Amino acid sequence: MKSQILALLQQQQGFSTLLRLMYRMANIDKQLQLTAAKVDAMRSEIIVEWHLSIHIYVYSLQGTHKYLENILNFVQCENSLVECHSAFIPRNVE
Repeated sequence: MKSQILALLQQQQGFSTLLRLMYRMANIDKQLQLTAAKVDAMRSEIIVEWHLSIHIYVYSLQGTHKYLENILNFVQCENSLVECHSAFIPRNVE
């Protein structure tokens, strides 16, 4: 009985169109989820690279003692990364 009802419904153009649209929407949703995951991964890589480049820059300009002091400032900073950035800018660079 169920198969007969399903066969009748599938014969109607509207039902098959609805099934196709649902399939397309599921594929689009899956692609969006994959894209969001890729963006999150890229964002993490950029933040890690930014931290490393800042640490290397500070180390090369200010020496080991000042470098460690700036690392401690960074760890203690509770605000956003943009606000923390000023803690890493050397004061007397000529």
